[in-house]
Amino acid sequence: MGWFHSAARFTDLSPYLPWLLVGGPCVAGHRRRLDGRSAMNRSIDASMKRFSEKQWLVILLALLQFIILSDYLVLMPMGPMLMDTFRLDTRQFAGLVSIYSIGAIFIAFTTAGVLDRFDRFRSLQLVFLCFLAISALHLLVNDYRVLLLLRFFAGGAAGLIGSLIMSVISQKFVSNRRGRVIGIVLSATSICQIVGIPAGLFLVTRYGWKAPFLLNALLGLVVCLFLLRIQPERNPVRRERPVGNQMLRIAREPFHLQAMVCTLLTMLAGNLIVPFLPLLLVFRHGVPENEMGGIYLIAGLVAFGGSLLAGKVSERGNGRFAIYLVSSLGMIPLLVFAFAGAMPGWGVVGVFAICNALLITRMIPTNRFIMEFIHPDLLGGFQSINTALMHIGASSAAWIGGFLISVEDGKMLGFEHAVFASISATCLVFVIVSVGFRSRPESSGQGSGL
Repeated sequence: MGWFHSAARFTDLSPYLPWLLVGGPCVAGHRRRLDGRSAMNRSIDASMKRFSEKQWLVILLALLQFIILSDYLVLMPMGPMLMDTFRLDTRQFAGLVSIYSIGAIFIAFTTAGVLDRFDRFRSLQLVFLCFLAISALHLLVNDYRVLLLLRFFAGGAAGLIGSLIMSVISQKFVSNRRGRVIGIVLSATSICQIVGIPAGLFLVTRYGWKAPFLLNALLGLVVCLFLLRIQPERNPVRRERPVGNQMLRIAREPFHLQAMVCTLLTMLAGNLIVPFLPLLLVFRHGVPENEMGGIYLIAGLVAFGGSLLAGKVSERGNGRFAIYLVSSLGMIPLLVFAFAGAMPGWGVVGVFAICNALLITRMIPTNRFIMEFIHPDLLGGFQSINTALMHIGASSAAWIGGFLISVEDGKMLGFEHAVFASISATCLVFVIVSVGFRSRPESSGQGSGL
């Protein structure tokens, strides 16, 4: 209260004493709140000093990836509860699942021309805050149409976060470090399989369908406190470029088109198989449905290790070797499942875990490789379009797989056709990677330090 005594030397404050008595506690309370925030900031800063800023950035990007994946994946197992709560039929529930990808595709294409006008890390912080607000709004939903609208915007925000994560990695890490960073960040897929989905199912059965969204929002809030403390250097971009010109530049660059085709084919190759692996285990190999949780836990652990290993391998050379290696190895378990016939239980679990890991991790070397050929000034817009193509590829592959594969009289038919389609898409990726990508834009392989 030094300001009070200083002022009292020059003026008589007695007429204002009642106001001071009321205002003093308010000022003190405001100061206590500021002190509380300062203490929290000091605690966060002390925690962050244990690691370098780049290490913290990798950890936070992986947590962001985990949060947006959990938000998407946890909806599928809660289908029966949502159908009962909102009186939905299967078509309406399928709409809830698919609207997420539609939102991601729509928002990605509409923002691709403007993302490079702004600092990418600041954009990531802002979009993530919007995502948290959307997650929190799920707690107020009591109507199917409102939930459908929220899932659309959640998908859009998640798609933007995914593209901005890759843009930040490309901008802030040098070429020979990106593979490992991408491997760590995308290992969030397997962590979701191990922790996110089981935790979500536990919360759904015990507290209702809104509980996972509350947990996601709270976890995201903690991550956001740390994320806002990182102050990376700004990306020098040209802000005056019109949106149409930006999109045209992205489309005209031949390496960009080759990279987009590689992404689309890689997603097709993986998602022709991954959604149908549980059906394969149950209807062809006789695995009881109540054992699928344990099998997916094992598969998630293998995929986690595979993600880290794939990231490390993709740092060798320019990344072509890693694409050839991971994709070629991924063909082996597919062919085993397609033609090996009956197998012992341990063999089924082992082949499934390896197959799942190789199909999930093949995007790690692909992402690392195509980053080498993206023009630095167009990185944000390209990644936004590339994310939309990933969703298009995944959705199209699942749709095509539904036509190729069928279950009749308790038997699974047509899996061999899906395997051949997946291998064909992989071979096309090999051709594009081998024939195309013969040079790269200047400084695309350079990352700036934080």
